This record gives sequence, structure tokens and C-alpha cells, in this order.
Amino acid sequence: MDAFLMSNRKASVHEVGLTDLRAIAILAGHWPEKRAMLAIQPQTIDWGEHPTAAVAAAISPACIAIRDLIRAWHHVA
Repeated sequence: MDAFLMSNRKASVHEVGLTDLRAIAILAGHWPEKRAMLAIQPQTIDWGEHPTAAVAAAISPACIAIRDLIRAWHHVA
């Protein structure tokens, strides 16, 4: 995750500010020891009010993966 944040610079509107967010979290002492980035890769990037069908279909599995990762972290601690 750290390598991604520091090497990819604003390739889309969704990445704007991630490096700034990281820097602020570190300076404020809120950068967690355990962290991960889970994302949904869109086929195209464009403006709109609703996700495409493919992105909408990926939201629930992404949420499940995030929940499972957090649960696994709690069991390891």
C-alpha cells in the first residue's frame, strides 16, 4: 500500500489527495500499523451519479473482503 501511494500520482479523480491523507495521518499519529488498500478497478473512469453495473456488482464482495480482513486482524492480535 505504501509503495502504491508514493509511486502513483493522481491517475484518476479517486486518487487525488491520497498522499496528502497519508502524510496527515502520519503527522497526527493516526497511521495504523496494520493497513491495506482494497479497491474496485473500473473499466472506464468518467463522471456520473451512479456506478456502472460492473462496479455496483463488485461493491458487496469488496465490503465482504474488507470485513474479513479486519476480522482476521483482530484474531491475530
